[in-house]
Amino acid sequence: KTYIEKIRQKALLVKQRTDQLFSYSLKAEEENETEIKTGFFPEVFYEPLSEACGHLEQKGFQVVVKGQWPDKMIRYHEDYVIRIIDNIVSNIIKYADVQKPVVIFIIQKKKAIGFLFQNSVDNSDFTIESTGIGLQSIDNLMGRMGGEYHSSCLKKLYEIEIVFPAINEQ
Repeated sequence: KTYIEKIRQKALLVKQRTDQLFSYSLKAEEENETEIKTGFFPEVFYEPLSEACGHLEQKGFQVVVKGQWPDKMIRYHEDYVIRIIDNIVSNIIKYADVQKPVVIFIIQKKKAIGFLFQNSVDNSDFTIESTGIGLQSIDNLMGRMGGEYHSSCLKKLYEIEIVFPAINEQ
């Protein structure tokens, strides 16, 4: 019992330190003003999306990309884009059913453009291991770029949508 109590205390300490580190990391990012750039949507996303598709295919997923690349400009931060795509890919690898295709739609709304990622959730309960930190990070980073993030899971179909406001061309 003594050793179990020591292990429990150490585990609580590690969790507390991790929470503090994560909190500090978020505060440091908020305080650090970063450069937001403008660029054409295909130029910003073609390479990171191609790399993401390649990584998913190496893990055994079939990836289907649908839609036209709009030749419109968006506001973005290069590091944020990479982190968002990495978080999405990580979630797909962790929770998606490798037997079903991952579909990535290039979407255009009235004044916004972005992606809708769809995949089927693996038969296991994907909420057990999830801390939600990756999704919260996506939401925060999208907000900093003036964009939006939404996710949903309905009947084992999981969707993540990220959209960026299109910049009006003068």
